[in-house]
Amino acid sequence: MPVAVRQANLAEAPLLAEFHRRVALVAYASIFPPEAPPPDPDQMELDWHRRLSGEFAPHPVGYAAELSGQLAGVIIASGDPDMPTFGHITRLYVEPRLWGRGVGRSLYDRAAAHLQDVGYAQASLWVLERNTHARCWYERLGWSCTGERKPVYEPAGIDDVRYTLPMPPPRVVTPRD
Repeated sequence: MPVAVRQANLAEAPLLAEFHRRVALVAYASIFPPEAPPPDPDQMELDWHRRLSGEFAPHPVGYAAELSGQLAGVIIASGDPDMPTFGHITRLYVEPRLWGRGVGRSLYDRAAAHLQDVGYAQASLWVLERNTHARCWYERLGWSCTGERKPVYEPAGIDDVRYTLPMPPPRVVTPRD
C-alpha cells in the first residue's frame, strides 16, 4: 500500500511529539546508555509546537506519513535557526517496522521540495554521530558532514553532527498553452 504524505497541523503537536518519542526510544536504544533519561513528553510536545508555529525558524511545515490510516512517519522543514540563508530538515522519524519501505524517502522528498519552493540554496540537518544508518542514508542522498558537532548527552559523549546539501534552484511551473 502506498504511503500518503500530508501536511501536519499545529493541533497535532501532541500526537507528533508522542510518535517522535516512541520511535526515538526504539531507534536510539543502542546509542544511548540505559541510565540516560528518556525524553520528557511535555518538553517534546512544546518543541513540536514551537517548531511548527515558526517560533524557532521561518517557513515551517510539518508532514505526516500515513499507511492504512495509521501514522507511519513525521518530518519538519523550515529555515535553519542558526544559519538564516539555509533551509533545515529536522524530526524525521519513521515507525521502525516500516524502515526500508520508502516512508522516510517520501517524507524527505516532500520536505526538500518545500525548501526548494521557498528558495533556499542550501539546507542543513543534524544527526546523531553514532546513528550510522541515518548518516549513510543522508550521504547517499548527497549530504556532506561539515564536522560541526553539538552535545546531545554529554555524560556518554553523544553528539550530533551537522550535514549540509546544496539545493537545486526553485522549481518553475509554467502554464501550458
